[in-house]
Amino acid sequence: MNRIAAVQALCARVCVLTLAIALAGCEVTDGGAVEPDDGSADVVATDVAQLDVAEDVSTPDVATDVSDPDVADPDGGDPPTDAGDVTVDVPGDVTTPDATITDDVEEPINPADMVNLNCETDESCVVNCGAGGVCGEDGRCTFAIIDGCLIEDETGDTAICRGAGQLEPGTTCMFCNPSWDAQGWTGNIASEAFEEGTGSFGQVIQLSPGSDATWGLSETRSATGESSLYFGDPEHATYDVGVQAHAQIFAPVVVVPEGVNLTVNFSLWLDTEELPGYDIFKVLVKQDGESAFAVWTSDELDGSTHGVFIPVALALENLGGSSVQIGFSFDSLDDLDNDYEGVYVDDVRITTDCCAVETDCDDANPCTVDACPGYASSCTHEILETCCSSDTDCDDGDPCTLDVCEGADTGCSHEAIEGCCLGDADCDDGDPCTANACPQAGGECTSEPSCCASNADCDDSDSCTT
Repeated sequence: MNRIAAVQALCARVCVLTLAIALAGCEVTDGGAVEPDDGSADVVATDVAQLDVAEDVSTPDVATDVSDPDVADPDGGDPPTDAGDVTVDVPGDVTTPDATITDDVEEPINPADMVNLNCETDESCVVNCGAGGVCGEDGRCTFAIIDGCLIEDETGDTAICRGAGQLEPGTTCMFCNPSWDAQGWTGNIASEAFEEGTGSFGQVIQLSPGSDATWGLSETRSATGESSLYFGDPEHATYDVGVQAHAQIFAPVVVVPEGVNLTVNFSLWLDTEELPGYDIFKVLVKQDGESAFAVWTSDELDGSTHGVFIPVALALENLGGSSVQIGFSFDSLDDLDNDYEGVYVDDVRITTDCCAVETDCDDANPCTVDACPGYASSCTHEILETCCSSDTDCDDGDPCTLDVCEGADTGCSHEAIEGCCLGDADCDDGDPCTANACPQAGGECTSEPSCCASNADCDDSDSCTT
């Protein structure tokens, strides 16, 4: 067994700079009063359609590694002071950061944390972080259980134990995440398209006893593929179930390295009550097992995406050096005015925004070209100028055009609205015997006769006028 000093590649670090938003306010329940949430994310909304929802979805048990929610305030509460800033990208926004290169560091390695993967017998497949070592027919060691990560060095002959959350030497955002890959460095935390169940988002917490509305798989709507994550009563395509509808769902716990920020991307379809502070979808964070706090809410969308999936991108800062869970919550807050379809979430990706391959950079936005410039560098997202994901992306500021998104590939169309005017000049019909006027920008022209050929043309039916 050889001692080595593992020195890895240089890294370009990206800091996503977007519009800062305040961490969302708290929600209270226990059947009591509700504090409406605040927020200010610029996310597009467009027209609503109605479809039925697929069959019943049972509520899975809560995994043992999920901390119990604070029942009195399960979704809310102010975030910890060190849980820091949240920034939100408007769909399509992109930044080009400067590269940051780390100095080469010589890393001391405990020999017991190293194993030569080339073997002749099982006895040579022994290492501190591995159990059940076996020498395979190919003459390589494999391990049934790995505590943390066991990652090959540059030669591929030696593997070294790494603790969960440990940064790759020489990089600022690649780390050991056993829940993603116990045998390699990654910038990924969770990725789920919900094609084969709820996947890593399998930890459902039902907070409304007796409610048929919960989180589960649905084949009714999806941004991509055949299915998505749905909140509601799947049998009736609504969360109007006679009682308050409230449940959370979380990804697994991950240890985030010190100084590393997270990005959260997903596609969202929303049909809820359009009253601020009620019927709220939230993105939640649990830090170090404490109660969840909200970092974004659907109040930013006024309760609806109007019949389309839209991309949402969040940048979460100051979570490094702690164990973190990202989750989603929906809460109707009461049993009133709940006759809406609910929430669909698809194509969730949680990362450090650090990539090894291009697929690590998918931001669920059809209007960006996603690329990985190189190993351990930050993703880039080039905006497609003619692309749109909703009708509001096509707003040309002209009230006299009908602005429609024809699709991500086709782009926007702007059809003139017949009879629409911006000012009186738009209403001139060339007839000196009419008085033409535009009542307001975006209104319809009016025309009144102003000339006469005989006295009869001037009769106003008033006996007191000549």
